[in-house]
Amino acid sequence: MKAPKTMKAALERINQALPQIHAILSIVERGQICEQNKALNAWLWQLRDAVEEAEDVLDELKYYELEKKANAHDDKVSGSVFEPKRKLFTFHNHSFSDDTLKRLREAVKGLDKVAANVGPFLQLVTGLHGNGVKLQQLDEIKNARETSSFVIENCVLGREKEKKMIVEWLTRPVGDKPEPSAAANVSALAIVGIGGLGKTTLAQLIYHDESVQKYFDALMWVCVSDCINAAMLTRKILEASKIGKNFGDKSPMLTRKSLEASKIGKNFGDSLNTLQEVLKEHLAKKKFLLILDDVWNDDKENEWEKVVAPLKCGQRGSKILLTTRMNSVADMIAKATKGENEIFKLDGLEENSNLLLFKKHAFAGVNPDDHKSLLLIGKKIAKKLMGCPLAAKVIGGLLNSFMDVGYWIRILKKDIENIEQDEDGIMTLLRLSYQHLPTNLQICFRYCCIFPKDYQFKKDELIYMWLGSGLIQNSRHGERPEDIAGMNLENVRNTKEAIEAKLNEKENLALLSLAWTSGHSTDLQMDEQLFDILRPHINLKKLKVDGYGGTRSPYWMANLSLSNLRSIELFNCHRWQQLPPVDRLPLLNYLHLNGMQAIKQVEFSINESGVACAFPSLKEIRFVDMLEWEEWVGIENRYLFPQLQTLEIRNCPKLRGLPTLPISLRRLAINNVGFAALPQIRQDCSNSSRRASLLEPSLYSLTINNCQNLTSLNEWLLQQQQHIKALEELSIQGCRKLVHLPVEMFAELLYLKKLTIKDCEQLVTSGAPRQ
Repeated sequence: MKAPKTMKAALERINQALPQIHAILSIVERGQICEQNKALNAWLWQLRDAVEEAEDVLDELKYYELEKKANAHDDKVSGSVFEPKRKLFTFHNHSFSDDTLKRLREAVKGLDKVAANVGPFLQLVTGLHGNGVKLQQLDEIKNARETSSFVIENCVLGREKEKKMIVEWLTRPVGDKPEPSAAANVSALAIVGIGGLGKTTLAQLIYHDESVQKYFDALMWVCVSDCINAAMLTRKILEASKIGKNFGDKSPMLTRKSLEASKIGKNFGDSLNTLQEVLKEHLAKKKFLLILDDVWNDDKENEWEKVVAPLKCGQRGSKILLTTRMNSVADMIAKATKGENEIFKLDGLEENSNLLLFKKHAFAGVNPDDHKSLLLIGKKIAKKLMGCPLAAKVIGGLLNSFMDVGYWIRILKKDIENIEQDEDGIMTLLRLSYQHLPTNLQICFRYCCIFPKDYQFKKDELIYMWLGSGLIQNSRHGERPEDIAGMNLENVRNTKEAIEAKLNEKENLALLSLAWTSGHSTDLQMDEQLFDILRPHINLKKLKVDGYGGTRSPYWMANLSLSNLRSIELFNCHRWQQLPPVDRLPLLNYLHLNGMQAIKQVEFSINESGVACAFPSLKEIRFVDMLEWEEWVGIENRYLFPQLQTLEIRNCPKLRGLPTLPISLRRLAINNVGFAALPQIRQDCSNSSRRASLLEPSLYSLTINNCQNLTSLNEWLLQQQQHIKALEELSIQGCRKLVHLPVEMFAELLYLKKLTIKDCEQLVTSGAPRQ
């Protein structure tokens, strides 16, 4: 035999054996059989070794093909390295190395050997694991993509004309004169088109059309995908026929019980002949519609003839409707049925329908008329999508995440404008949703691609796999790595998804972290709408907000609906202009603002209950990098922070002063602020002056750094003498205008352990020389 022919025969053998072995491996691993029996575990490793050797050879052969195409300057190489049950490669008359041919033959022998043992292996597995291991599990594994007759979209745009044409073909009347051959009773129509055009959706619409439901006695929906085994596919058709038309079938439904009671017996599903007898009996004298969705294989005519054989007994007018990407599949079905056959070539949506679909996804949650600049750009983008509904959804969803004119223009000019108007161009469009993910999410996504198609992850397992592979970096805000990984799975892109999150119903949610992706959105209205919708349950205790782009507080913070909040952290919300009345939250004990650069005033609200106490439970305040903050407002005649223990103000150069602080304060840190005098510490800050008089001084740490307007500490230290007796740490650094410091006061600080005075160029201490 010549090499190419030998190669083809060997590849066909591998094509048959590999999916079987993969299915067995999947079943055994699901049932954890290897943990129960060491001998079976050894056998399992033999299976794995044979598969790995075969796939290594396939990779090498694929390399030869790619190399040949590259040498021929063919830059349109596409497809996957190996997809079971499809054509692997097309080999031409060129030679391969003897070593490669030898390895291929050895791989075939190895697979033949283990495949021959599949039957006994399954029997042992069933014996160990019970009757739960069934051939149906093989179906699940082999069928990579599963569809159903139910339409997922609430509203399908732009396929009315195509639907009408196909429905008319399916339901057109036939004459009463019998045809010379039974095959003529069944005719077929193939909907052919490239991926993403909506072939399955169109078939679903047709399946549920009222006239179709009335015309046919039985309707069956079968997702074929890579399944071309006659027995397996016949079983799926039989199952669909039992369920298919459950509204008005003119004959009683077949049930498992009735089948078992028939002459077929309990093993009705174990052989092709038995399955076909049951199907033939069920469909006899019925006018049926069989929809075969997502058909790929076009080189197994013999298998298809077996599948079609029992269908020929149907009443005249029975139809087969199939969806496929390949004309060759339609030709193959035509040969198998030997009846009337048509090909319906599905094109892209018409321009108006395509634009409506694009707008539906690109402007989800907002009114397009409120974004006229984006709408103009969007119309240009929609024209480049070739009428592909899937591309309209993917690109529309991508743009909806970032409602920014500059971003949309970059997508149009850089990614879309010069795309080829063909199937390769559509695939390029679909890849944009990946390419525009943040880098950290791209890495996590690529990690998931090492698993088999349709592999089901549990969220926690996936998070720990990411962590174990070192894909998650620590956050600057101190979140646990597993929390950061979880955030990668929980992005909200638009108002629709925010509504679907239903945070206000999650009564057990204790911590809510909302982080806006930086560097993309400049749509203030969208950010504010999202924030309003993402209202948590009243039980929430901790709230973190990072990167919010709006100018105002969400309504649910402004009206104090979260009375159980203990902690609030607001980071890098650069446009947020006014804080909500958080001083009235009764349980709030931690408040941290960082990078809130638009806030000029921190205002204490008027307490309508008449109790003039702000922040009654607050123990720790941190205000950092608030470059425009100038003052506190509404602090007159108010009791403030009666339980405050830590106050840190850093990098707030325009701040002119602080309110009076309570005697409960333990740590005060001031760094790069604009005021010329330190705040007072007084006992009357508490609700009860009598109770406050009983408190001992508690301030143990005082840091004053880089306060350029501070000239003297004499007066403050003298006034606060009784409140600083417990001081253990004192640091004064970088106060270049500080002149006066009463050194004699240090003798009163009996507990002082650490004293740092540095870079105070003008400092004079009680007549001593400058330090």
